[in-house]
Amino acid sequence: VSETLHFDAIIFLVLISWIVAGMSCRGPRKFIAPALISTVGLGCLVIGPIWVSANAASTMTARVVKLKTLHQATMLYAEDHSDVLPPANYWMDSISNRVTDEDFMLGKHLFPPLAGHHVAMNSDLSSKAMTNIESHEDTILFFVSYKQERNASDPISSIVENRQATNVAGTVKFFSEPSFPSR
Repeated sequence: VSETLHFDAIIFLVLISWIVAGMSCRGPRKFIAPALISTVGLGCLVIGPIWVSANAASTMTARVVKLKTLHQATMLYAEDHSDVLPPANYWMDSISNRVTDEDFMLGKHLFPPLAGHHVAMNSDLSSKAMTNIESHEDTILFFVSYKQERNASDPISSIVENRQATNVAGTVKFFSEPSFPSR
């Protein structure tokens, strides 16, 4: 629910309770229910946005942890395979002995949560030697994706909205523009 809609709904409930109380009750107790609803409504106005931002922060933290875990597992794979990254068409299968299935599930840490994996490998780095990557800091390895299937891979140009990614060096951040690896 957007903050504006949340605010509008609370104000509507508060106002309608005062109108109903003014029309239906007589005597000194007619304002007890509207006062109570107003107090609860104001509490919701204060606590609602705090809860939403805390929830968003926790989902972002979970995505960061999972992207770092996938990066670390991929670097271990590369160490075991002469510093060559896994093939993009089965990268999850290649590192699955180093992580849990839960580590691949970034979809449930999106806002709103989605079913599926929602992480993809940069297909431009498929089976590429680490020494052939010009800038580890500027080259995206994994990114949050719209794809939900296992072993998803795409070129960096497929990133549409959420540019949260990890680079080859292991830094997780939002990338303003996709960076392309040297070939």
